[in-house]
Amino acid sequence: MNEVADKLHLTERTLQCQLVKEGTTFQLLLDQVRERYAKKLLNHYEYSISYISEKLCYFDVTHFTLAFKR
Repeated sequence: MNEVADKLHLTERTLQCQLVKEGTTFQLLLDQVRERYAKKLLNHYEYSISYISEKLCYFDVTHFTLAFKR
């Protein structure tokens, strides 16, 4: 979250407050972005699940699979 706040020229606390005002959390937004990107990558048959999970910064394929099933 700190890296995103820096890119937006905000403090981490300010970003967190803005997200609360919008009724969301950083983790929820991150999960949504990862899901959209995963779906996009899964449409490319040349990419393995392992590659996609690594690209999306999941700890391992199991974590990616569990998150994607949610």
